[in-house]
Amino acid sequence: MVRTLSAEQQDRLYPLICGFNPTDRYAVRHVERLYAQYPEVWSGIGEVLLRHDDLTALTFGETARANHRALWPVYQFAADHDLPVLLHQNITAVTKSDHPVYLWELEEAVAEFPRTRFIFAHCGMSRRVNVPFYYQMVDRLLAEYSNLYIDYSWIIFDVVICPDGQPSPDWVSLTEKYSHRICLGSDLVTRFERLGPELQRYDIFLDQLNEDARANLCWHTAEKLYGGNKGRVKERTITVPEWHPGGSHSE
Repeated sequence: MVRTLSAEQQDRLYPLICGFNPTDRYAVRHVERLYAQYPEVWSGIGEVLLRHDDLTALTFGETARANHRALWPVYQFAADHDLPVLLHQNITAVTKSDHPVYLWELEEAVAEFPRTRFIFAHCGMSRRVNVPFYYQMVDRLLAEYSNLYIDYSWIIFDVVICPDGQPSPDWVSLTEKYSHRICLGSDLVTRFERLGPELQRYDIFLDQLNEDARANLCWHTAEKLYGGNKGRVKERTITVPEWHPGGSHSE
């Protein structure tokens, strides 16, 4: 469908590769095949649904997680082709609201693949998933991993960033500090007629930011993340490298 649009309309879209099983060792073949077939279309990989409370409980088989070895070749492919990877990884379980029990899984993946740009969807929050000192945790992650980005979307905004409609000073400070690695998201699925209202709710928070931070959240960070791959692959021959399990991918 994207390729049937005019060039001007296509430039407004940043499609991401998804629809694969993150616990399948052959998942990377799906990514390779789609990218080789339509290299000029794709701007990233994701959203990859990993630990996701109710969805995880309803999923048969292995639990998908950020450090599952089936994702190692996907992350390597993303690094080789400069594709950002958008991950949904809950930081903790619904029954463990006192500390982030699953955060180490994300950190292992981000540390192992320093050339891969990761976007931590919703900062790892989901329904009934929360931990104390959330902004301090996010601040540490951004300070420690230069290849990690985050998005403000879904309930992270309403629960901790702007609770009861009042912007948190701590999150305002954190956002201005790392705005070049933060973008806004709607997290809409199919109901795109709600895009305007969903994004307008951020206005009260954006009004508290300086001009540079506001521009970064609204478009600059997303353009940098997803727009960088457009145009660079149109005349390029795509080769798919072989992946061999057990090798090191760090630099």
